Formats: sequence, structure tokens, C-alpha cells
Amino acid sequence: MFKVLYLAKGDRSYPSSRYRIWQFVQPLAEVGVSVDVRPLFDDRWMNRVLQDPSLSRHLVRLGLGAEAVLKRCLGSAHIAAYDLVIVEQELAPLLPFAVEKYLLASARRVVIEMDDAHHLKPGRAGKFKRWFAAADGVICGNEFLASAVQRAGGKPFIVPTVVDVEQYAVKKHSPHQPLRLVWLGLASNLHHLHQHEEAFRQLNSEMELELVVISSEAPHFSGVNIRHEPWSEADESRLVSDCDVGVMPLPDEPWTRGKCGLKLLQYMACGLPSIASPVGVNTQIAQDGGVLLAESHQEWIEGIRRLRDPARRQQMGGDARRSVETRWSLQAWVEQVAELYQRLGVGHA
Repeated sequence: MFKVLYLAKGDRSYPSSRYRIWQFVQPLAEVGVSVDVRPLFDDRWMNRVLQDPSLSRHLVRLGLGAEAVLKRCLGSAHIAAYDLVIVEQELAPLLPFAVEKYLLASARRVVIEMDDAHHLKPGRAGKFKRWFAAADGVICGNEFLASAVQRAGGKPFIVPTVVDVEQYAVKKHSPHQPLRLVWLGLASNLHHLHQHEEAFRQLNSEMELELVVISSEAPHFSGVNIRHEPWSEADESRLVSDCDVGVMPLPDEPWTRGKCGLKLLQYMACGLPSIASPVGVNTQIAQDGGVLLAESHQEWIEGIRRLRDPARRQQMGGDARRSVETRWSLQAWVEQVAELYQRLGVGHA
């Protein structure tokens, strides 16, 4: 059995860790790759830092950050027993590159995994560039991140974020009112939804419309019919598949170009047609159908109007589901990931 130590950013409550590694653990074991996942943060980080807008979160961040550093320092003693060590983003946010490299010095092979443009954060570029160059490889969620690794002299390997299609019930579209749009995500990203508030308001004035927001917080829109549903892993698929159209607005910025299109894939796995901003990997995900790309308010309005037709939603939703099954699913990627881990572990990648 090929043994991997995966130093994850978080437990299953942390979205990037859940989709980049936790969902892979059992399928990888079935093809001969044993993955020992050790998270840096637990659900306190999600609930008290990422989801809490109050000033007190900064004190919590410092406390949990210090605890995490201690955890990584104490946990570095046995890494030589593994064929490959993979670090999600970085060993710990408060540790400089030199300390992280020292703690990982006994590892046979070290690989970094990136699914967001963390190298663009203020004060972090130097650390990430040094890791990109020093690591035995960098697993990247998209081409934008891979390009950054190449510019730093590193060796990128693209593995997109994928979803387990067996966990998503497929929507059967039928005529009904209101038309339910759905947005799924962290409260810290609600400002992306706000950028098209005017479009939602205009649509709300001309049709029966409901915007379902699955998050820890609800947006504060005026003139828009909002239904807020608290997120939970157990309810996520059911809540999405109960809706009609997925929405994923994003501004076109360097940070958003590094995103991996997770919520769009989740909508598609449920058989929902979607409307998304043509930013980053979204343009690739949309190639096989099932997704309308829209930039301006008017394009968003026209796209949602087109999707009032249940027959069109059914056809596009079917295209979306097939695209995910073929190109963006756990089932399509698990053997490729197992092979990549093994190649990286022996230095043949």
C-alpha cells in the first residue's frame, strides 16, 4: 500500500479540504493508496473565524493560529514513514518558509496543493513562491494557479476540484411558481451575489422569483424575495436539487481567477442549469453545455428569463449532469489522482 500523509487545512467542515482530499480517502484506499489526513483546523475555524463577522474573530484567529502552529510542530516527528507528504496550501499561516521547510526536512517527497490564489494575499507571496520552487511538485486546481507555479520555477500538476456525483440527487424540472434561483457559499463571499442585486430586483418585479441562499448568513437585498437556508453537509444536496437554476456571479479579478468553480459543479451535479460569470475555470466548465455565461446585468436578466422554460431547464440540466460525470467527478478522477500521487512519490512525475 502506497502511504500518503496529507496535511490538510481543515476538517470536513472546511470546503477546500473536503473536496480536495476528504472525499478521496476511501476511493483511493480501494485502488491501493492509503491517505492519513491530519487537519490544521477543526470546525471552530469555520464557525468562529470564516463565518463570524465580529471583531472578536481576530482574537480567536490568533488563538487558533497559535494552537495550529503547535500542532504542526509536534506532529512532524513521524513524516519519514510516508512515501509522500502533501501540504494543503501551507503548513501553518504563522510559520515562515524556513521553519516549514525544517519541519518537513525528513519527508521523502513534499508536494504543495493549491485550489485558491493564496499566493496573492498581502505579505504571503514570498513564502508561496519559495515553496513553489522548492517542492517536489505543486498540485493546482486550475491553469491560472499552474501558471503562477511555473513563473516561480515550480512543477505544476493540474487536478481540478471535483464532486462525488453519487451524493447529488438529480432534479426533475416541471412547471411551477416561483422560479427558484440558488446560491451556495461562505458568508464571506456574499458580496459576489450583491454585484447583481439590481438584476435580481428587476426580475423579481416581472416574475415570481425566489432566491435561495444556502450559507451561514442571508444577504440584505431590498425588493428581492430571499429564502435563507443554513448550510450543512447533510442537507446541501437536497437543498440545491429543490431549486431550478444555480447562480455563480464573480468579479473578474486575479483572486477570483484562481477559484475552481466548486459551487457551479455542485449545481450541475444536481442537474440544474446555471448562470455564471465568465471568470477563470468557469469558462472551461461551461464548454460542454448546461451553463450560460453572463457579464452585464442585462445578460443576467436575459439568461434567467430564458430559463423560465422547464423544458429548456431539463435539457440544460441533463447536459450539465453528463458533463460533471465525464469531466468533473470524483469517479472520473480517483484513478488519475492515485497514479499522480504514486508518480510524485517516486520522483517520476
